[in-house]
Amino acid sequence: MLPIINEEHKKIIDRKIAQLREMVRANAAMVTAANEFGNTSLHLASLIYGNVEVVSILLEAVPEQQRSAFVMAINEYGNTALHLALRSGDVKIAKLLIEAIPAVRRDALVMVRNLDNKTGLSNNLCK
Repeated sequence: MLPIINEEHKKIIDRKIAQLREMVRANAAMVTAANEFGNTSLHLASLIYGNVEVVSILLEAVPEQQRSAFVMAINEYGNTALHLALRSGDVKIAKLLIEAIPAVRRDALVMVRNLDNKTGLSNNLCK
């Protein structure tokens, strides 16, 4: 059963979202930086089910001409943010990621294979 979010929880979430917007505005470079495993903020946000607003903020922070590379970035396991979003079962985030890049690049994103030779879709369907 999902936890019930009351008004106090909503206020806390809204404050955290506002803080994230400020952090991104102050230091846009942190958005695309990768950790020691090759994960960007987009990888990490996509892994958490229901993080649609956070993913949107991160995508908006990256200039349009760099967004495809950001969305298609792979970590050390060959996973894109799409792989991770689908692994968590979040179709809304997956759709947001796919629609964030030009239509001509979408097939390439969906077909990226990780080190296990799985696409994001096969990762999700073949657990």
